[in-house]
Amino acid sequence: MGWQRGTGWNTAANWSTNSVPLAGGSVIIPGGLVNYPVLANAVTINSLDMRDGSQLDFNGFNMTITTVAGDFIYIFGAELNNSNAATDVVINISSLPGYHSYVRNTTVNDNITFNISGTTNFYEADNAATGNHFTGNTTFNYAGTGNLYLSQADTSLYDGNLTVSRTAAGITDAFNGGAVIGGNFSFTNNTAGNSLFGTISRRTSIGGTVNIAINNTTPGSFELIRLVNQTGGGNISVQNSIGFDVRNDTLLLNTFNISGYQGADFGYLYYNDITGNLTITESAVHIAG
Repeated sequence: MGWQRGTGWNTAANWSTNSVPLAGGSVIIPGGLVNYPVLANAVTINSLDMRDGSQLDFNGFNMTITTVAGDFIYIFGAELNNSNAATDVVINISSLPGYHSYVRNTTVNDNITFNISGTTNFYEADNAATGNHFTGNTTFNYAGTGNLYLSQADTSLYDGNLTVSRTAAGITDAFNGGAVIGGNFSFTNNTAGNSLFGTISRRTSIGGTVNIAINNTTPGSFELIRLVNQTGGGNISVQNSIGFDVRNDTLLLNTFNISGYQGADFGYLYYNDITGNLTITESAVHIAG
């Protein structure tokens, strides 16, 4: 069902079907309208399609999106607002394999938390010229087995802190398109999966501290490439990686510890400017070189 008039989410006449979306509803919010929806309570839907120029005011209420076969989450060229200053935007996402979430060229005018479960992949700024602007603190809590891609193909702006936490195994692949983080960057993964940050062709600039804590239950790859941060006091601890690739970084840290790296991959450490105590120890089962 598509949005077409008014501001009240619970007003049936504001929807193209003349009915308010229920828990199984599919919602389309087009651009080019005079009025856009404002939530009056927490809502649960099956899919969300926000098109170029569209807006949504969360008004202090959470949105839960639980997809079924054929449902995707598209937030393209949109604006996410929150008129309740005492709260943050919270979006809970759970979807099936192959039915993913995409956020492109969108502005979020508040702190936002994405709570992600199921088997969905989440793609942020995954095409050229699709970087997003997060004006507050941004949090990704990943409790699903899908992959997380941040600033995948274009540079996104995070004015506040960026926090990513994985509690289920999966790939985290961030900053291939570069990123500008005004606050602190924090990443935690005590499960399994590759943890990949940065690329040689794009710089990721971080105004605050860097805190990375990885303890792989099953060995996974670790890359940290061309990250630059401006505030000391953070710590990086990586345990049980498959080799490692750390290069072209400029980091202010208290400690940087890579321990128990293993597998058939080499450990690469070069062209870095690291301020802080650095410790690297390989596992007894490391077989490269």
